[in-house]
Amino acid sequence: MSSQTEFGSRAASLASIISEHTAKVEAYHKENDIPSLNFDPKDTFIDIKYPIDIEASKTAVLDATAELNDLFTGPRALVSNPGFPLLVKFVTLRFIYQFKLVEKVPLDGEISYVELSKETGLKAATLQQLLRAAMTFQLFREQRPGYVSHTSVTLFLLRSEVFRDCTGFTTEDMMPACFAIVDSLLADPTASDPSKSGYMIAHGASDPSFYMHLAKDAEKMRRFTNCMSQATAGPQWSMHYLTDFFPWTSLEAGATVVDVGGSTGKAAYAIAEKAPELQLIVQDTAEAMAAAEQQKGQNGDRPDSGNVRHMAANFFEEQSVKNADVYLFRSVFHNWPDSQAVGILKAQISAMKPGAKILIMDELMPDAEKMTLSTARTQRLMDMAMLALGNSRIRDEPSWRALCQEADSRFQLEKVTHPEGSMLALMEVVWTPYKNHPRLSYFEAGGPFGSININIIGGSEITLFVKQKPHYHGSRVERKFSGVFPAWDSRSNWTARSGHFQVDESRPTHKECPETPFVLSQFGMSAVILPTSEIETVKSLPESQLSIKHHHYNVFLGEYSYMGTKADEFDAAMRHILVRNTPVILESFVAEVDYAVDKYIGKCEEWTPIKVRHAMSMAASAMSGRAFVGLPLCRDPEWVASTTSYTQDVSRAYIYLRSLSWFTKPFLAPFSPEVRSLLRHRKVNVEKLEPLLRAKQAKSAQDGDEKQGQRSFETRANDPPGGEMLDWFISRYRKSPTAHQLARDQLLVTFASIYNLSNALSYIIFDLAAYPEHVEELRQELKEVTGTTGVIDKISLPKLRKLDSFIRESQRMSPPSIANIPRFVTSPSGFQTSTGHVIPPGNTIMVRADAINRDANLWPEPDKFDGLRFSKLREQAGNDNKFQHTSTGADNINFGHGIWACPGRFFASAEIKVILAYIITNYDLELKPETGKPGSFHYGFAILPDSEAEIMFKRRD
Repeated sequence: MSSQTEFGSRAASLASIISEHTAKVEAYHKENDIPSLNFDPKDTFIDIKYPIDIEASKTAVLDATAELNDLFTGPRALVSNPGFPLLVKFVTLRFIYQFKLVEKVPLDGEISYVELSKETGLKAATLQQLLRAAMTFQLFREQRPGYVSHTSVTLFLLRSEVFRDCTGFTTEDMMPACFAIVDSLLADPTASDPSKSGYMIAHGASDPSFYMHLAKDAEKMRRFTNCMSQATAGPQWSMHYLTDFFPWTSLEAGATVVDVGGSTGKAAYAIAEKAPELQLIVQDTAEAMAAAEQQKGQNGDRPDSGNVRHMAANFFEEQSVKNADVYLFRSVFHNWPDSQAVGILKAQISAMKPGAKILIMDELMPDAEKMTLSTARTQRLMDMAMLALGNSRIRDEPSWRALCQEADSRFQLEKVTHPEGSMLALMEVVWTPYKNHPRLSYFEAGGPFGSININIIGGSEITLFVKQKPHYHGSRVERKFSGVFPAWDSRSNWTARSGHFQVDESRPTHKECPETPFVLSQFGMSAVILPTSEIETVKSLPESQLSIKHHHYNVFLGEYSYMGTKADEFDAAMRHILVRNTPVILESFVAEVDYAVDKYIGKCEEWTPIKVRHAMSMAASAMSGRAFVGLPLCRDPEWVASTTSYTQDVSRAYIYLRSLSWFTKPFLAPFSPEVRSLLRHRKVNVEKLEPLLRAKQAKSAQDGDEKQGQRSFETRANDPPGGEMLDWFISRYRKSPTAHQLARDQLLVTFASIYNLSNALSYIIFDLAAYPEHVEELRQELKEVTGTTGVIDKISLPKLRKLDSFIRESQRMSPPSIANIPRFVTSPSGFQTSTGHVIPPGNTIMVRADAINRDANLWPEPDKFDGLRFSKLREQAGNDNKFQHTSTGADNINFGHGIWACPGRFFASAEIKVILAYIITNYDLELKPETGKPGSFHYGFAILPDSEAEIMFKRRD
């Protein structure tokens, strides 16, 4: 009895809802002189766009009607005859489409079954049987017995090829595909292969996907295209949801947006109208580009817009447009199963700079409990269509998040916006290159019993002697016996909300507190950043008070990389012999540059894209190797592979070891791939240097020299240039060194030279391509100074003032670090600054390099690149020997300053000039057409060039 009461109550309630909301819709029609709802052909083309409240009433009627229909149909009929009415509807639709019956029935009249029989070749009885079934779905009508005429539904089909194609796609293509879904699951239970979808099985297709199959059949492609254009023609698909619900105008002027799979470019042109200062690139197949050309000026496109261009591309292949700010995917991913969608995301990785976004505008399945019955049926219908066509689906928010994580954990779905009234949601996915590493709070703090290191994985900031308030501009850190510091912590996003995140954070602090130390926390360490007024104090203090070696040992994993370890012979050779004998080293560079550049850049007879960071790393390795070990070892493939990958492996080990707590590190580190790689490099260096050392020892004994390296440099005149540095290192040992000791020296030189050289050279190449107005002037200087040979020697090297200026300007604009002169406080009483602050022992201090590089008081227009800035300064009286690339001082700490200024800077500067002279003389350079000047990203305190960036090279005649 109760169930009957519940049925009656629910049915009556639904009937009441239908009556109430139907009345609202009818009242709206009457108030606005709109005919009442009917199937009269004369009202066919009334396009009713309801306001939100009336649209809600329409939805309420549809929901209630659907549920009421199910209630009255009852469980038995719903199960025993679940889809027969729908099946009959589709069968009759297909019948009407195949026999072109809408075209055969007169527009304003009627036709008898007998006449239709003559035109179709079908029996009149069969026509009558099928058409009367169709009439139960408002498909045609029989106003008098035996005669067929149109309803508003069939008039739509008659008057619109688009609607006829929609019918054709539904009945000819989709229905067979839907019926074959189960067969496809039997063939591929994972439903992950688009070539085995219901559509592909139903149509006997063997192509990789539904889309490739369509491309072979013009009729099918037309039906699909017209059906999709009609399905997406309503206001719920409006481009304003794209242009108004993402902050396009907040992007920097000139920012690049790539519309991936953008078809004819409607989305790109809409964005261009909203934000004309952006540069937009539409990527799709060559066929889509041809279609875009044909559709110029149609459908609201603006193909004459100068900031939108088209390029052929396949979104399954590596993204060719590097360092864009936004990669837009509108209505792309719902067409592909997860396996392919993951592939699309992965194909973008190599192009993305830190902080870049993938903006996905696609269908989003609402939460089940939030959908009305009619909404749920519409959404599930679309979901089934995606499954039938390509084994894809309409994803809900958790599925989108899972998809991003499966592609790469560094993809972070940061924001989901589903505007009211829109069929599509906007999902902002941010590329955070280092998010896959555990979040790490690390602080080295001192106390009365020595230094303490605290590692907290995935936790909040914990620092000894620090009381830190919530983080915002003006927050403070109170440090025991230290005073007050502003504090900035970027570890929560640690290196790359944007390409200049750490600089963006530190500059406001410097501006607010130019003479106050502040704490800057980065991945793996925190440092007290000192004002520039502290340079003169810090530069001269001994290791017993402020230690650079202790800093290097901590930061660069001295236990495994040798950095910061005791190496007196190495230090002596670098600080004394190397500095005095740069001209000798110069000969090695000149002897090797042809081989190095030709091998790693190539002939480039035509414009050729070159990955600059890789090429410069290899070239720097070759030339440094020539100076250190000479021929033939410097060209040995195993040696080259080891030396070039060593610096990268130190970085990988750094990331891994910093993620370990102090008590697990001794047990896990030796077995980690990262550390084992460093140990392999040690082994390779020892194995390669041992025979070389034995040969030098034998020759020394034969020549009667007590130690190799004591021979005068004049006695080497007949030897091929190279290997001098190894001799110098050997000469500093009181007894003959072991191969292990020389391997240590070699790896120390490798890390210092290749890492910094390749980064600096990359930036300079970027600048040469970005500022071509300087290139010819530099060529002219090279010609004037070196003559016809173009060879740099000890006489011509210091005369290349313009080249020296260009190099220093590049370093000023793209320094190796945001802070420099790093020191570890070793004094038991701490380090007292001139401002009265006391930094406790066990902490790292650094000085603000960025504040100097961009100081308007030092450099007019500091944010403008001026390649001749420093050569012009040197022309002024008294400045002849100032403002050189290798000069250090309060106006340039990029090489450090004071007793621990980089001793290898003269070596590095000479090598850079030899390489650049060769490149400038023999190649033309330019930026790739689709990209701007390559950017940089932050790795802790370091600033690194984009390792994937390419510059175009072409050999000069």
